[in-house]
Amino acid sequence: MLLLSCVARNSERYRKILCLNTHPRLTLTYCTLNLIFQLRSFKLQLVQRNEEKQAKIASFISELRDQLIEIWNHCLISEEEKSKFEEFISEDYTEELLNIHKEELKKWKLYQEKNQEVLDKVDISFN
Repeated sequence: MLLLSCVARNSERYRKILCLNTHPRLTLTYCTLNLIFQLRSFKLQLVQRNEEKQAKIASFISELRDQLIEIWNHCLISEEEKSKFEEFISEDYTEELLNIHKEELKKWKLYQEKNQEVLDKVDISFN
């Protein structure tokens, strides 16, 4: 069934190939050119998907950085302590950098959780 569907969709292409079969060189040339066109098309799609992936990773990292700033401010973290996380300013947006940011955020969320009572008291005294 699937084979018939493929044949039906590509019947024009198969007719061209059958016509070219009378000239084997033309058939080979047509098939080669078709393959080259398909490979270029796939390569272009791969490049586009990688660019989209890179943009999404950059967006996720930006969101994680915003969350880190928020939690650092809430936890009254010093600039010196913040600067220890050198990857915060990296512009090499990779999956590895994304994972490093996730781990850093996890670390500070745990810190906030463990120290929430003290942080609440400090917050009350400032207000």
